[in-house]
Formats: sequence, C-alpha cells, structure tokens
Amino acid sequence: MNPPVVSVIIAVDDPVDWSPLGIESVLDQRLHAGELEVIAVASGAAASMVEDVARSRRGVRVVAGQPGGGAAVANAGIDHARGRYLYFMDPGDRLHPDHLPRLVVLAERTKADVVVPVSAGEDCGFRRPPSDRERVGLFDSSVYDDLGSSKLFRRGFLADWGLRFGSGDRVIGGRAFVAHTLVHARTVSIASGLEAVAGARPRSTRRGGDPAEAVTEVDKLALFLAQHFEPGERRDRLIRRHVEVEVVSEAIAGSWLDADEPLRARLSETAGAFLRRWLTPGVMAALPPTHRLIAHAVMKGDGEAVRELVRQYRSQATPEVLVESGRVFAVLPYFRAGADFPDELYDVTASLSPRHGMSVAQLDGDVLRLAGFAYLPCLDATDQTVTVLVRSADGGLLRRIPAEWTSTPDLTVRHGYGRYDYSRAGFAAAIDVAAIARAHRDDAGPLRLDIEVAVSGVVASAPLGTRRVRGLCLPRSSRLVGAADGAAVVRTGEADDGALRLDVSRGLADRVAVLVSREATSTGLTLTVRGDLVNLPHGVIGEVALIGGDTTRHVPALLERGDTGYLLTAKLPPPRLFLGRGVWRLGVRFRWADGEVVSPIRGTDDTVVTMIGRPSIAALLARITGRAVES
Repeated sequence: MNPPVVSVIIAVDDPVDWSPLGIESVLDQRLHAGELEVIAVASGAAASMVEDVARSRRGVRVVAGQPGGGAAVANAGIDHARGRYLYFMDPGDRLHPDHLPRLVVLAERTKADVVVPVSAGEDCGFRRPPSDRERVGLFDSSVYDDLGSSKLFRRGFLADWGLRFGSGDRVIGGRAFVAHTLVHARTVSIASGLEAVAGARPRSTRRGGDPAEAVTEVDKLALFLAQHFEPGERRDRLIRRHVEVEVVSEAIAGSWLDADEPLRARLSETAGAFLRRWLTPGVMAALPPTHRLIAHAVMKGDGEAVRELVRQYRSQATPEVLVESGRVFAVLPYFRAGADFPDELYDVTASLSPRHGMSVAQLDGDVLRLAGFAYLPCLDATDQTVTVLVRSADGGLLRRIPAEWTSTPDLTVRHGYGRYDYSRAGFAAAIDVAAIARAHRDDAGPLRLDIEVAVSGVVASAPLGTRRVRGLCLPRSSRLVGAADGAAVVRTGEADDGALRLDVSRGLADRVAVLVSREATSTGLTLTVRGDLVNLPHGVIGEVALIGGDTTRHVPALLERGDTGYLLTAKLPPPRLFLGRGVWRLGVRFRWADGEVVSPIRGTDDTVVTMIGRPSIAALLARITGRAVES
C-alpha cells in the first residue's frame, strides 16, 4: 500500500481544547482515498475522550502521547506519521474542505519544505484575487511574524535536519520548532485565500506556564538566530518579533500585574538580562512606544514604572500626541518627567503611515482619476495637504501630483472617535498618464503610486491602494493613451506591497498580444492573435509585423474589436518563400491616422513567437550534398 500524501497530526493535552468538529473537517478534505491519514495524539485526561470520539470515525488513528506536555505529544505524532507531508492542527480548529489539497498541490509544484496558509482577507479594490507566492524569504515577506505550527511541512525535510519539538516549545507554543524550520527551509511557499476557523480560546491563553522560563527559551531561540545571521538589520528584524511578542507582550505585560513579588523579581532579572543582550538600537526603534517604555523600565529595574506602563498597555487606550518641530510624540506615562525616560522612547514619527481609502479609481481617456480620503492617525487633518507620488519600479520619484481636498465630515466620528478632526481628509487627483509616457523616451515600465500626507510639519507616505474598499476596481484590460501624440499602452495592476501599479509602454507595448492558433496549409500560414487592448482609435488598421534584424515586413490582417479586447487573423505566405533567411520575430501593429503601436506576439509559454525564413545557400547545398558546407 502506498503511504498517504499528508498526515494530519492533532495533539491534544487538554480536554477543554478538544472538539470532534475538527476531526470531521479533516475527514471532509477533498483528497483521494488513501491520500490522508489523521493521527490524534492524546495524553493525560484527554486520552479517553479522544479515543471515544475517534472510534466512530474511520481513518483516524489514536496514539498515546508521552508525558511531557505538548512537545512530547507532537513528537509522538511525528514518529507515527507516514505521509509525505505533515500538517499540525490545533484540536479546536476546523478546516475548509480545500485547505489541505491547496497546500499539497502548491508544495508539489514548488518542491517547498514549508507551505504557509494565509487567509483571503478582504476583497478590495485593485487587489487581484488572492494568488499564491511560490517562493518567499524571511525578509521579503511576513512569514516569520506567524510562528504557529498549523502549516504544511515536508516530512523528509524535517528528518534531514532532525527537527522536532523541543522542551522549550512546551513553554512558547511550538514557536521554536517553526522558527527552525523557516530558517533551514530551502523553499517556503505561501498559499493565499485559505480560511480556517480557530478554536474558541486564543492560543496564547492556552500556554500558561512560567513567564521567566519562557524568556529563557526565547533567549535560546535568539542565540540560534545569531548563529545564522550577522548583527545588523536582518537579525534585528527577526529578534524584534520575539522581543515584542514573547518577552514584552506575553511574559512581562501578560503576567506582571498578577505575579507575586518573587516571580516579578525573577522575571525582572531574566527579562532584563535578555533585553540588555538583544535590544539593539535597531530593535528598539522598531518597537511600539509602550513596548519600548516597558523594556526600558525593566532594564532599569524600576518595578513601579513597569507596573504603571503595563496598566497603560492593558488598557488599550489611545494616547494623546504632541507635535513639535516636525516630530510626533506619544504622551504616555513619565513623558518628560525626567532624564530617566528620554524623548526618543516616545517618538512615533518614523512609524506614522497614512490611513486611506478610495472611492473613485477610473481611467477617463488619458487621465487616471483618483478620489478618496487620507490622514495621519492622531493628527487633525484641518491643515493637511495630500500629494500623489508617481514612482519608478526601483522607488525613484518621477512626478508629484498635488491633490485637491474634499469634505469628509463623517470621518471625524467613524475614524477619529470624535477626538480628531478628519473633516478635510478627502482628496481628488488627476494623473495624466499620456504625459507620463511622453516624458520617457524608453518604456516607463511598471510605475507605482504612493500617497503622501503632510500636516503640521510631519510628512509620511504609503502605497496608494484600495485594500479596505469593496467593489472598487479598474478594468483589467490594457488601454491606449495619447493616441494623438505619442501613443502608449497602460495596464493597471497591483505591486507586491499593495500599491496601485501602472505598466506604461511607449511604441513597443509588451504582453498585449497572445498567439491563439497557427495553422499551416499548402498555400501559407494562418495566425490568430488575441489581446486585451481596448479603446483603439476609430479607423484603426491591424497588421502582423515580422521583424528580422533591421528589416520589418507587414501583412494585412482582419481585426475584430470587442469590449474586453480584440481578435486578429492574418494569412501569411509560406515563411521560407516570403521571408529572408534567419529568425524573424512576430508582432502586431495597430496604426491609425496620427499614430501607431506595436506589440510582440507571445505564445502561451510567454516567449516571443518566431519564424525561420528561407535557408541560406550554404544550408541548401548541405541538404543536396548531405554534408555541411561553410557559408
């Protein structure tokens, strides 16, 4: 019997976490018979409950967990698993029927060691339907922010590296295991658009344990990262996550107010040593202000200040801000109360980013019209200015387009909670795409749009997109702009960071023509080409262009236009009689009274379609004589 494709390991060491609905959702996965095995590993009081539920469900194997808590239970599942892939599932979670099939298909295609499922999120504006990311790294994605173990792991990869859950995973919830896999993995993929229903209680409340011991385990994890990454921005980015989440938020803020004096003393000593070792200036600058202050107070050994700052953190109250000389400070406890708490701990200027939404995004002839709102959090918008920034693919600034302000009285209540005046946060901007194309001799290529907000001397920018707005989208077809003066083709899209993107091409537009069919007959060759270019000018003529070196030949074609694109059909004479020797590239040309645009014809494999012209005299002689002849 062939081994299963995927083994789902459900580790249960607390009866309260167990739900039979979780196992049923796994058995409902759309996988073929024999491709799935479910291993329920139970220990302690949960064992009898899991065995009773599993007996009535075929395909579920119950394994007795070893003493030692969650890590030992999970490792027992690894030892008994036979699948090519392992998926660790929280006992209270439920999966969509396509959850595991999507992960497995992606892992097979990319040969990934780890596949991270990501929920679809909100379907907004310019966003394309969720798309998988076949290969991501620790520093070009947010995979390290989620160290939960509900991911797909290649079992052979875990065996090669000897990766298992350690004793520290009992304290910090499997995060050390996942961190090791992400660092060692050759390929990590992200499967987007997957939904899982989490258990009733957050995982962070299930762990409990000694907070000082948790800090010790995080210190071991930081040492592991230090062995693999030199000091600097990359290491800081990874360690920042552990400082903020496990140490400050969970160990200190999560236990300080309820701990007795001996535990607070032990936690202060352990956390203080950890922070003095790993809290570099780069990590400190990346923390939220309340976390900075708590960490600072712990390192100073000021228990009373830690207590006050933790109260502030737990209250989740939005602090007042002070704007001074272009800097923004969060007015939190001990602000300017003395030299012990310097201003830089309260400075949030670098972290400010415009919040914005879009209500209009449409191409109107040669002009892209945008409208919506934008503001800086916690700052009144009464005297702000908004500017749309047009940037090249490498981030270089190409053009600044001032926006007009519009009235948005409802935002003060909806977003400002009555505390901040956002009644003038609306904006409207018009971008002359044709003018941008004319400003560049060569193809402008992919341009991205950012939005910049300036208020009270504070300036911040962010990618201009529409992630938070439903039902707003630009047409996904290519459009012609500047037909009367330097034609260009523009296609709208979205950059990786969510910014609205414009792909602008002048003269030789790319990815506008795709070869649908090529039929050879005794009299020649019939080509059918399809493209998404719309709004072609009145009286346009379509042709097939054959480009060989410095020579270009044009063949008339039948052009059919539609709302979503065009269909072009051309009949060519036999290429070996019609074309000179060599390789000829194929394209389409659209010409009208005062302009034209040319695009390469690409095949379904995205390569430019080519033809071979008539053979050289040397090649003909070689065919006749049956031997090679020098040309």
